[in-house]
Amino acid sequence: MSSRLPYSSEDFRAAAQAPEHLARWEQQQYQQFRSRAKKSSALPDLLAAAELAIRCQDAPNAQKYIDTVLARAPGEADAHYLKAMLMLGREQKDDALRHLKESVPRLKSKSPDAARVHRLLAEQLLRQEQLHSEAGRQLAKAFELAGGADFVHCTTQTTDTLSAAALDFDLEVFDALWPWENEPLQVRFSSVSTDARKQVYVLEHRHQWVFQFDADGHFVRGMAERDLAAAPFIYPELSWDLTDMTVGPDGRRYVCGSSDRVYVYDDNWQQQRYYAPPASQRTLRPLTLGTDSQQNLFVVYLHLGGIHWFNAEGYHLGAFGQNTIMPSLGKNYFCGLAVTPEDQVCLYDRETIQLYQPGQPQPLATWALPGVSSESMEDPDYPFCWNGIAAGSGGMYVCDTFGNRLLQLDPASGQSQVIATDVKQPFDVAVDGQGTLYLADTGQGRILTRRGQDWQVLLGHSAFRGVTA
Repeated sequence: MSSRLPYSSEDFRAAAQAPEHLARWEQQQYQQFRSRAKKSSALPDLLAAAELAIRCQDAPNAQKYIDTVLARAPGEADAHYLKAMLMLGREQKDDALRHLKESVPRLKSKSPDAARVHRLLAEQLLRQEQLHSEAGRQLAKAFELAGGADFVHCTTQTTDTLSAAALDFDLEVFDALWPWENEPLQVRFSSVSTDARKQVYVLEHRHQWVFQFDADGHFVRGMAERDLAAAPFIYPELSWDLTDMTVGPDGRRYVCGSSDRVYVYDDNWQQQRYYAPPASQRTLRPLTLGTDSQQNLFVVYLHLGGIHWFNAEGYHLGAFGQNTIMPSLGKNYFCGLAVTPEDQVCLYDRETIQLYQPGQPQPLATWALPGVSSESMEDPDYPFCWNGIAAGSGGMYVCDTFGNRLLQLDPASGQSQVIATDVKQPFDVAVDGQGTLYLADTGQGRILTRRGQDWQVLLGHSAFRGVTA
């Protein structure tokens, strides 16, 4: 179901900046489509007029246009959707639910048009009757008709196990994948991490989503920021700017965002505690995290130099090492942290990797990355990214974000090789205990995995459009 209105036009984009301008745009469009509907009586014009009548709170004319369409085309999904929305807007919730139940058997097309009617029915079953299982079945049907997705609960799990939170997440993803305005879904994958059980976690920045997959690459769970905000985690005036996540040896998940705190969640995503930042007169903003086998936590902050070190009890033990500071802004360059199997800390800073023993001021070793230019990071188009390093038994893996490639560094020889080039502005990389790689191919809106020499897509969709800003 797609709007017939010019939502992609420059006029609409300009009008949407202010409520009064948007109201004026709606009235102008309404008058135009009312005139067209009178002259042609074409179904697209009638449906556009009905939608605008609803937006302009002209319920009698909206009803007239919808009834005209349904009299001529009883299986027109757009009209059934608009009729239910009109009823909901008039607080006729029971009537809307009844109409949706009666209308879905009439919908024969496999398209987003029919899918959105099933999606609206699923939402009303959830909200009005708390029928999780039936809502899940209707939402799964909606995904099937629209084109499918294997990273939501209703298409990958039995419907009798679905919670309200899981269905809310699925509804949000559906609306993002197939919006009324027909716009592509912009995604910005900022972090990928794995744990001792080889589960994979992906942070998506634009919509503040968290995706969890099992060791076989099957979707396990999806969450939005509201699911993590059991405590004062986010501020209403700020978006939750997801920056990084890491998993400790005991399975606890450490997540940082726009709050200065690093929050800790258990295996069921229940918030356990938080790590307070070092004392400061300004917002510090944690960028990248790492943990070792002793459950020490390492953090690089945007507005504070060095690698900051917290023990398992949450005490700040100080800082070590030195990352490059942007002289004009007083901020750290975009850095990434990783912890080796030997509990040494890797700092990816501009064109070098430094290896530290925790607490020691000087690095044990430093490697220059060939082809990674310091000058490129001065480019105004350089993406605001971080995290792009992982360490495992096979060495270190480094995202050359500006160079659109993934490097593998052998610490013993200091030699590096390019192991992925068919990527665009990769933001992060992770490696599990078996050497399986996971890569946030952020510019192309996908998460890749490599077992052996073959790269495959773990998370992606034809509607995704990768963005890096």
